[in-house]
Amino acid sequence: MNFMLKTKGISEKINLIIDNEHDKSLYDELLAVEQELSKKLEVPNVSLGSKVGDTFLFLDHLAEGVVFYLDNNVWYKVLFHESVPICNKDSYILALRKVENYTKIEQASTQEQKILWLYGLHYKLILASYVLKSIETILQLCKEYVKERKTFGIPISKHQMVYDTFVTVSSEFDGNVLFLRELSSQVHSNGLEYQKYFKQIDFMLENNSELVDRILPLFGAYGLENNSIIDNFLNVHHLSIFKGV
Repeated sequence: MNFMLKTKGISEKINLIIDNEHDKSLYDELLAVEQELSKKLEVPNVSLGSKVGDTFLFLDHLAEGVVFYLDNNVWYKVLFHESVPICNKDSYILALRKVENYTKIEQASTQEQKILWLYGLHYKLILASYVLKSIETILQLCKEYVKERKTFGIPISKHQMVYDTFVTVSSEFDGNVLFLRELSSQVHSNGLEYQKYFKQIDFMLENNSELVDRILPLFGAYGLENNSIIDNFLNVHHLSIFKGV
């Protein structure tokens, strides 16, 4: 069986998402990956999840089933029979559930490990690309705000600290975009490479959270009143928490 991810396909999708030329929601994209994974594993009601402490998080679409998660470069599966929602689509870009009661936890088989690395990377690339979309929105709003906002008749964009912060964050953001584009075009089937890619994406997601934390103060009180800024800010942190997939 060939487990090689179609590099051209995933690369094109990631580029379209980052360039805001993709009309599907993050939820629909991740759900599609899980549905393909379920067929490949021949296991019904499958979700890719994240272990946060003693809690297992996953997309809000299964009341019971199987959650696969990664821990120390090994995939495990949790067979659960009860779950509860922890956030809804009205508040966040993703609706999540957590496992309430599970039957057992066991290591995925060797065959399952190979498949999970492949689909897990696909899942993770898509997640990261939507994070970049949210940051791009915040940066654009910030650019417009600092140009229009004035103190003592001078645009705050002229203040050195504001200028330096915006330029530095924008530069790091551009680097993250370039990194994800290149990574999505260089996907390999080697298990060790998958591990390296996962770690690199995790580092990028952590960096993205830091970027929005640094840019938010430039908005002042306006940043706490604008729904678009708040929603995208929360999305970045919300999705970064879910990065353990």
